[in-house]
This record gives sequence, structure tokens and C-alpha cells, in this order.
Amino acid sequence: MILSKSTHTFRLSFFFILFYFPGFGQMVQLSGVVQDSTGSVLPNANIIAFPEDTDSKTSFAISGEDGEYILFLRRNSTYTIDVSYIGYKGESLKLKLSENQKKNFLLIPKVNQLEEVELTYRIPVVVKRDTIIYNVEAFATGEERKIRELLKKLPGIEVDIDGNVTAQGERITKVLVDGDVFFTDDSKMAVNNIPASVVDQIEILDNYNQIAFLKGLQDTDDKALNIKLKDDNKSFAFGDLEAGVGIEDRYVIHPTLFYYSPKTNINLIGDFNNIGQSSFTYDDYVNFEGGYSNLIFDSSNNFDSQINSDISNFLDNTNFNSKRNRFGALHVKQYISGSTDISSYVIASSNNSTQLRKTVNQYLDSESPFVENRTESENLDNLFSLGKITMDYKVSQRESLQFNTYFKISDNSRLGELNSITESDNNLFNTTNQLKAFLIEPNLNFNKKFSLAQTLSFNLDWTYEKFDGINSWSNDDFFLENILPLQESDMILVNQLKEGLKSNLEISLKDFWVLNSNNHIYTTLGYNKRDEIFENSESQILNDETSVDFSSDGFGNNINYQYQDLLLGLEYKFLWKKFTTKIGLFFHKYNWNNTQDDIYVFNELNRFLPEFRSEYRFNSGESLTFQYKQELGFPTANQLVGNFIINDFNRVFLGNPNLRNQLAQNYVLNYRKFNLIKGLSINAIISYSNQNQSIKNSTRLNGIEQKSSPFIFDQPENSITALFSFSKRKNDLKYTLRTNASYNEFFQVVNSNTNLNISKSVSSLFKVESYFRRIPNFELSYNYSPTFYRTSASTFEFTQNTFLANLNYRIEGVKSKF
Repeated sequence: MILSKSTHTFRLSFFFILFYFPGFGQMVQLSGVVQDSTGSVLPNANIIAFPEDTDSKTSFAISGEDGEYILFLRRNSTYTIDVSYIGYKGESLKLKLSENQKKNFLLIPKVNQLEEVELTYRIPVVVKRDTIIYNVEAFATGEERKIRELLKKLPGIEVDIDGNVTAQGERITKVLVDGDVFFTDDSKMAVNNIPASVVDQIEILDNYNQIAFLKGLQDTDDKALNIKLKDDNKSFAFGDLEAGVGIEDRYVIHPTLFYYSPKTNINLIGDFNNIGQSSFTYDDYVNFEGGYSNLIFDSSNNFDSQINSDISNFLDNTNFNSKRNRFGALHVKQYISGSTDISSYVIASSNNSTQLRKTVNQYLDSESPFVENRTESENLDNLFSLGKITMDYKVSQRESLQFNTYFKISDNSRLGELNSITESDNNLFNTTNQLKAFLIEPNLNFNKKFSLAQTLSFNLDWTYEKFDGINSWSNDDFFLENILPLQESDMILVNQLKEGLKSNLEISLKDFWVLNSNNHIYTTLGYNKRDEIFENSESQILNDETSVDFSSDGFGNNINYQYQDLLLGLEYKFLWKKFTTKIGLFFHKYNWNNTQDDIYVFNELNRFLPEFRSEYRFNSGESLTFQYKQELGFPTANQLVGNFIINDFNRVFLGNPNLRNQLAQNYVLNYRKFNLIKGLSINAIISYSNQNQSIKNSTRLNGIEQKSSPFIFDQPENSITALFSFSKRKNDLKYTLRTNASYNEFFQVVNSNTNLNISKSVSSLFKVESYFRRIPNFELSYNYSPTFYRTSASTFEFTQNTFLANLNYRIEGVKSKF
């Protein structure tokens, strides 16, 4: 049925493509150069074509660095062409073109700059050095309901199906409303909920920094989208309610309410459905933890432990049979005075789901290769609550103080049934997983600009996290026979208790010394202290409900782990011609130790870690950036445990108290080009990572049973990833080509054999979208994804082809407005 629906959609969309293609011949091109009276070109001049025919739309262009512009006009239609540039007298003329034509404009400087000027129109797009401003009235047709529908009509901006926004080929990482952070910076929350009718302007801000006087000092790749609301009223409210019902008792309810006033902002969003639509996903959780880039590049975090944490794993249930979601988010901001404001948000997400997984595992490294067929059915009940309260105190234009506290509470449970079938065994397990966790993270940030040359930034961050969990496996026969000290019983029931406590303190003091506009020196002093306590115990519950503890057989752990890092860094940033380069060298004094039972292991390391970043800016819309960074990674408490831990019905893990650090070198090259005139966007990234030494598991296989233990692996592993995206908009059609490719070399150690594995994958997407005003819009895309995987024993190749056809047509009915 789904395939049939997709096929019908394709045919209907294809009809509209054929229907519209003859219209391309109805368009002509007006191009030329904008100059001043001396012959110098004028970049970023606005050229706007107003049609006399109300059915035609306004066409506009912005002159490039060389003063060139291109306008696409309807053949034999009359337009009024207005050309404007700040500080110059505008020029206006009427044109009616039957073929392509070149027209240069010569603007004359204004004699009296104080002369009052009455504007009869607003320029659709204003381009500054690091800001692009869109006046949305030039693009809106009045049919847009949410901001996402409006953003898709703005040149250089893309919105995917989930609501993630990219501008000029780069992902939006901060979302603001009238200059203030909206909820949690998540673009999806804003673009999927705020009505388009209340928006006046959209601003795209490059290298965004919340502290204005730190801009240009702190390097940031943040790209912000600022939604400027209409100010018809000083106080106003808006919102809507979406509701739907379907077969098999399906329902969806989605209320939103927004209230804005000079002193108080309130945003309320809800979502209740049983159609499998998640309002809080695994990616959302990662964004709350600071995003993938923060987890990867922040040495105070352990990326693997965060991504594979028990909490995040409960969210990784995108495949399900049924799902019921309940979601609520409340954001309140109160302006206490002109210098002080308090904002807070709380998000609660609850879902119940059932899921079924069938997998086929091939065991190739044993003497007699075999296949395991595994079926897992699960019932999940997840509850997350997240919140943050922030106080901003702006003492002056040169001094700011911010205090915030973030908290997270979770309560998750999973009941499952697992059936593992091989040629020799058929095992049926009942499993239980429960996890409760609490985290609180207060943060203090103080910044002061003493003079044009001297700025100081101080940051203090403390994190406290506590969790406890219960896992159990029950079977009518023995399992992990060669490892677990099981006793005879009618039903084999094994329980596991896990508790953890983590505390992390980070303090940093950074001095920004501006020698002149071309030379900066930054000095950093930092301290990071992390404490972890981890406990686990395993036992068997017998028929008479007595408990047999496994601690005397090498199970159960109680570890106290401490890690400290004292940092001193020096960075030199300089501007030379079109190059902006920063060279950094950081001295780290590390020590870490773990104490457990009769074991005490202490390690220390002194290390210089270099960083390098250089950007060559061809012009405001084209740049080439190279980055290099050397990093160390350190083990977590559960990797250092000296006794066994049960990870699953067929897997146990034995830590290594003597683990040392990991070492990696990362290189990134990024080319970016954006041309608003031609509707062109290109973004190409290639990154290379060399892992010189890593923490790797050595696994011993006995049938499907696995026993793993970590060790320091000294052979280098390499990975290369590449991304290329190209988009071009011509008239009412937009073409997109996006390709991701990766090549990875990594080793596996199984049964004392070290094997090199190679994986290669490519994902290529071609997409065509329409932006018609009078006829239905369509989206067609084709994704080709081949994957190659080679082990020492065999080679695998997979190919996935995905075709998407989407037709969007709005049928006007009874209108209601809140």
C-alpha cells in the first residue's frame, strides 16, 4: 500500500513538472553592473522589479562583489525597476522585455546626507558583513501557516522534513526571537510552531555570540536565526490548536500558545498522539548535551560513554509497532529591569511503545561458522523532564554576568522477551531494564571588557549526576555457563544492580589581549576535576527466593575514580591580507587514579597539545577553512572496573584498572560558497582522523557467548569523511545534490586474532522542489546509498535505493484566527 501511494504521488507530481516546463520559455533575463559616477562597482546594491501585473511576483537581486546582478522577469510583462544603494540617489525606470537584455546602472552620490528620505518600499534582502536580513513581506503569499513554510521561500535557506534549518549551506545552531534565545536553541521547536503571520523579518547571523563585546574574540561556528516579530501591538498573544482523529482510535492533539509583552514572554507547546510521532528524540537529547560536535571535541566529555549511555539508549527506539507520546514545553522570560532578566524553561516527555526486532547474526571467527536468528519484543515506558533557569545581569555595555542551572530527571523501564536460535540451542529469555537518573548543573559566567585592548572571561561549571538501575534475565536453562556460577533451579533468574555518582568541576579564566586590529594574543588558565563512583552487583534468585551473590566468583564492583587536568594555553591570532589564522599551544598536566578493593592505580601525564585554524575569505560569500587539533581521551569508571559486569544474556565485560589515555589527530578542510544573486549554495567538507592509540576491546567468543576486556591498542586507525552539497534555484524550481562518503579502517581483536576491517559508504541525494504560487507544489528526491564492508573472513555489499514523491496542495476552507 505504501509503495502504491508513493507511485501515484510520483505520477501526479511528474504531470505538474511537465505542465510547468513550457513556462520556462516565458522568462527573460535582465543583467548588468551597478556602478558609481567614478566607475567603481557597488556591491550589495538592491535591484527590485515591481510588476504591473498583480499575478506576477516581485523579482529582486543583490549585486555581487563585482557589481553584477541578474533579474529573471516574465516575458512581455511591464516592470518598474528600482535600484538603491546607501548614500546614493536611487534610479528608477520602466521596462518591458521580450528577450534577454543587459542594462548597467550608474548611481550618483547624495550631496546632503542629512536630507530626509521617504521610503515607499522595504528592501527584500539586506546583506551586511556577517548578517543577512530578509523582509518577509516580499516573499510571503499569505498562505503560510508556520515559519517553516515561510523559510523555505527565502533564498539561501532550507528546512528539512523534521524542521532542521540550514542557511547558506550551514546548519542553524541558535534560534532567537527578537534577539532572545527561544527555548533551547532547537530550530525545530520554533519553525514547527510559531505562526508565519506574526513574523516581520528573518535575520541570519554568522559567528553569533550572545555577549556582543566578545564577538571577534571568541571563535565560534554558531550560526543564528533571529525571528523578528511584528510590533503592531506592545502586547499580543497568538497560537493555534491542531487536532485529528483516524482509524483504529488514532489521534493527535497539538496546542501552542505564545504571549509577548515588553516585560513578559510566555511560550507553551504541547503534543499528544499515538501515531508514532516523537516530539523528543535521540537527536534532541544529544543537542541538550551540547550537540555531537561538543561531545566529540570537548575532552572533559567521553563521547562513547555519552552516546552509549543507559539514558540515551532508552530513546533510541525509532522502530516500533505502536507508540503513544505525551509532550509539554513551557518557556517563561521576565524582564526585571533594563539590565536584568530571568528566563526558564521546562520540558516533559513521556512515551509508551512496543517494538519488535528480528536480526540475523553471522559468527565467522569461530572454527565452525554458524548463524544466530534473534527475535526481540519489548514494551518501553520512558519519562524525561528537563529544565533550565537563567539570570542575565548586564552591568554595562562592557560587563555581563550570567548564572544558570540546568536539571534532568528520567525514569525509564523496559520489559522484553528475547528468543535466540542457533543450530544447537534455542533460548527464550524474559528481560527487565529499569533506570532512574537525576542531574543538576549550575553555571556561572562573568565577562568584562576593561579597555579596547583587554577583555577577561571567567567560567565556572559544576555537574552532579546520580543514577541507579536494575537489570534481570530469566530463562528455563543455564546461560553463560562457563562464566556465571549458576545453581540448579526451575527457572534461572539473574539480577543486576547498578549505581553511579558523578561530579565534575570546570573552571576557566581567559584573557583576550588585542594588540591591534590585526594581532590578538589569548591566554587561558583552566582546571577540570572529575569524580566517579560506580557500583554493581549480580546475583541469582533461587526457587525459595533466596539470593546467591556472585561476588566471590569475580563479579561485583565498587570503584572510586578521580581525574584532574590543569591547563595553561597560549593562542596567537592574526589577520594577513585575506587570511585569518590562529595558532594555539596548550599545556595539560593530567593525573587520574582508581581505587577498588585492594587495587590502587595512579597515572600522570604532562602533554603539549597544538591547535591550528586558518580561514581564507575570497569574499563575503566564499571561504576556505582548515583546522587541525590534537586530542587526548581518558577512560571512564566502568572501563576500569577490576571485576566482571553482565552486559547482556550472552555478554560479560571485565574492565582494566591500568588503562591509559587515547590519542587522536583531526584535520578538517571546509570550502563554502554562497551567491544570493544566482541562488547558488556550495558546501564541501573533508575530514581526516588518525587514532594513534585507542581503548579497544578484546573479545573471546564461545558460541554466541562473549567475554570482552579493554586494552590500549597502539596500531593506527584512519577514517575519512567527506560531504558535498550543491543547491541551485532557478525561477520556481530548486535543485539540490548532496553526497556523503566515508572510509574507515579499524581493527577488531577476537579470540586473540587482530583483524583489519574496512568499511566504505556513500549516500547521494538528488532533489527537485517547486515554489509555485498558483499551482500545487511538489518535492521529488532519489537517494542512492551503497555500503561496502570487508572483514578478514568475508566481504559484504549493501545497496539502498530510496525514492520520495511529495505533493503539497492546500485546500482553502473555513478560516479561523486566534
